[in-house]
Amino acid sequence: MVAQTRRCAGHLASHCWRLSNLLKLDPQIRQVADLPGHFTLIREMGCTEKEFLYWMPGALGTETYVKSDSEISLKQGELFVRICFKTMEPRRIALISIPRLLISFHFETLEPQTIAVFLKRFDSYTRRGGG
Repeated sequence: MVAQTRRCAGHLASHCWRLSNLLKLDPQIRQVADLPGHFTLIREMGCTEKEFLYWMPGALGTETYVKSDSEISLKQGELFVRICFKTMEPRRIALISIPRLLISFHFETLEPQTIAVFLKRFDSYTRRGGG
């Protein structure tokens, strides 16, 4: 009998391995699914849907994207990305309530550099600091 193991980032196809090395992915991005020619990245963001949609033109670098109820699609050159978002229960810490969105990025490209450039811009635009 062969022991079954859980699938993790180390078991993905070689292009995903190269991508994770290229991007220096942080622990927040451990849920990765893989299909041939596809790369999916799942994140949780502390924002409302309204804030998220307000950031999209700047985060995507263009205002020419397609938006449906809970999905954004963008085609730019070699890059095709579908961003799905879902409102989750707010995170409550004592009396503080932090809104949450579950965000999944579905990339249909095999070029790690293309994905890296996209995510660098998206992260730079959407990350908020505190102090």
